Amino acid sequence: MDTVPETTKQETAVSLKEYIERIFDEREKALQIAFKSQQEALSIATIALNRELEHLNNLREEINSARREFLTRVEYSSSRTTIEEKISAMEKIMDMKAGSVSGMSILWNTAVSLATAAAATTVILNFIRH
Repeated sequence: MDTVPETTKQETAVSLKEYIERIFDEREKALQIAFKSQQEALSIATIALNRELEHLNNLREEINSARREFLTRVEYSSSRTTIEEKISAMEKIMDMKAGSVSGMSILWNTAVSLATAAAATTVILNFIRH
């Protein structure tokens, strides 16, 4: 009664086989596209990483170059000692000049006082004589 003819079964079986093969082919293509996309993404990431590493290498070189220009502790200590010695010598010279100015000031004040006393004595003697 409801029997399917033999030719229809074979056509259905072949059609099912083709359908499954088509699904496998489509999935294979999708996997290949996904793999290719991942390869491209990996390539782009590799390029970006190489650029970043290049930038970091340049930065490291700049830092190393700048470090070579800095004074070491030994150089700083030596320079500081030399500068302190020069400052000390200059302070001594300034103290000597200040002392000499003070001495000159005292000498000048004494001379002015003596001149004033002599002038006053002369005025008094002239007053008494007249």
